[in-house]
Amino acid sequence: MMVTLDGEREQVRSMIKVEVEKLMRFGADITQLTYNDKATGSALACVLPRNMRESYVQDGSLENIKRFHWIFNELPFRTHQDVLPQRQSHMDSVVARVVQAMHITWAPKKEGETNSHRNCIEHTYSRILNEKRQTIIVSNGTSHGRKPLVRHPKSLAAAIGADYYKRGMKIFYWSSKTEGDNLVRTKLSVGDLIV
Repeated sequence: MMVTLDGEREQVRSMIKVEVEKLMRFGADITQLTYNDKATGSALACVLPRNMRESYVQDGSLENIKRFHWIFNELPFRTHQDVLPQRQSHMDSVVARVVQAMHITWAPKKEGETNSHRNCIEHTYSRILNEKRQTIIVSNGTSHGRKPLVRHPKSLAAAIGADYYKRGMKIFYWSSKTEGDNLVRTKLSVGDLIV
C-alpha cells in the first residue's frame, strides 16, 4: 500500500512539474526572455529552466527583473484569473487536471474547514513553483545582485512610493545590497504586464 501511495505521489509531482515548466516556457515566450548562448555567441529564447537561470545571471537589467516578476508572480495568479473562465488561477486549473487524470475524490470537509484551506495537491503545486523560483532567482553567482521581492504592505506609508496601493494588494519590488529596495513599476499599466 505504501509503495502504491509513493508511486501515486510521484506521479502527481511529475504532472505538476510538467505543468509548471509549461507555464514558465509560456511566460518566457510572451516576455521574449533570452539568454546568451556561449557556444553560438547569440541570444536564444529560454525554453528550459536552466536557460532562464542563465538569463537571470547574465542580465540584471530592470527589464529582465520585470520579466521574472511577471513570469513567477503575476502570470500564475493574477493574469490567469483574468484570462481563464471562472477566474481560476494556474494552480486551480492544474489541480483540476490532476484530480481528473488521477480520478481523485475528496473526503467531505471537516467541521470548521473552509474553501481557503489548501489540499495536498495545492501544497505540492506551491512547493514546486517556489522551488523553481528559488532555483532560478538566486543572487549568488550574479554580478548585479538584484532580487525580485513581493510584499503586502499594511499602509500607504509602508508601500514605498506605490501610488496604486490598495490594502491587501501585492506590491512588487526588486532589491540589492547596493541599491536597496525599489519598485518594479510606479504606475500600473497594460504595457507593464509584458515588459
